[in-house]
Amino acid sequence: MPRSILMLLTVMLLSGCSYQSNVETTQNSDKYYCVTDQDCLNSCSQGAVNAEWYQQQAGEIQECDGGCDILAMNPPRCLDNVCTAFLQGKNYQPCTKKPATE
Repeated sequence: MPRSILMLLTVMLLSGCSYQSNVETTQNSDKYYCVTDQDCLNSCSQGAVNAEWYQQQAGEIQECDGGCDILAMNPPRCLDNVCTAFLQGKNYQPCTKKPATE
């Protein structure tokens, strides 16, 4: 192993630095991932999610009435590659990365 790579790995190890892939490997990574606002939609039970992911889950998601898709909700926005819910113009955390309801 070249000395420069060995030194780099040592510095990373000692400084607590770690490599993190840009692509998450968990099933939920696609659930919230977006590039543009148009990638997202509001789901009553799921909150702000990736529209393509939502369509792939057809029939598996039980929806509700009056949850994260009420009329007062603004269209979700893509912030830092995460579908983000907005209520009356403000970031609404209860419907952002919302845990699945059963």
